[in-house]
Formats: sequence, structure tokens, C-alpha cells
Amino acid sequence: MPIKKYVANSSGQFGAEILKKIEAGFKEASIIAKEKLKADKIDVIFVNAPRNIIPEIGIGGYAPGPYNIYVSLDPKFTTFSVEDMVLTILHESHHCMRWRKPGYGKTLGEAMISEGLATLFEEEYNGKTPIYPQVKIKESEIKK
Repeated sequence: MPIKKYVANSSGQFGAEILKKIEAGFKEASIIAKEKLKADKIDVIFVNAPRNIIPEIGIGGYAPGPYNIYVSLDPKFTTFSVEDMVLTILHESHHCMRWRKPGYGKTLGEAMISEGLATLFEEEYNGKTPIYPQVKIKESEIKK
């Protein structure tokens, strides 16, 4: 079964530039996800959800279970990169496949492992650490 794309754009707020990036990012990511993860039976739904994006890259992703990925976009943020679109879909595809077996995780520790593995998959693909795991934690924060 294929990985399918759905663009929720009844408002028409995703213009031609964004739609072109969605198509390019989805196409590349689905090929890689199928090849590297044996991913299948996933619906990737692109939605207008500015509150759910990572502000630095203009895209957000969420995989609530084994068969769906939501990619959040802000129609006013047209400068996001196709590469970040690809990485978001790959990250979330990794989660979908873990949801199937062994599972995403039921504890904070297990969820942290799932997030770490999906992040490492992104790194493996493009050779760069994503921005979101790069934080500096102060000693006082660690003690808390």
C-alpha cells in the first residue's frame, strides 16, 4: 500500500509556491521512507496550522499513530525549505513505523527514546543535527 498525500486547502491559503514545495518534499520523503523504513499505508495530511509549526523552520509534524502524519504549515511562512519538509516527513514516518512495532512508548523515557531515534534517522539522512535537540541546559535546570 502506498504513502498518500492529502492537502487540506479548501481555503485556498496555500499558494502555488507552497503547493510546489509540498509536492517536492512529499515525493522525495515518501521514496526514502519506503526504501529505508519499509514505510507504507501512511496518509500524510498537510494542514494550515500556524500555531503548530517550529518557528525557525516554518513546519511542524505530528504522528498520532501508525497510519497518519499531520504536517502543519503557516501560509504566511513561504520560505520554508523543501529539505525541512523532507526531514519532517521522514521523522514522522519513523514514528509511524515504531507505532506499529515496538510502539512509540508509554512512559516519558520510552517516548524520549522514540524521539531520539527519529531524530537520529533525520541525521543519518542529511548529516546534520536538527535544531530542536540542540539546547543548552544550565546546571540549575538539571538540578530542578
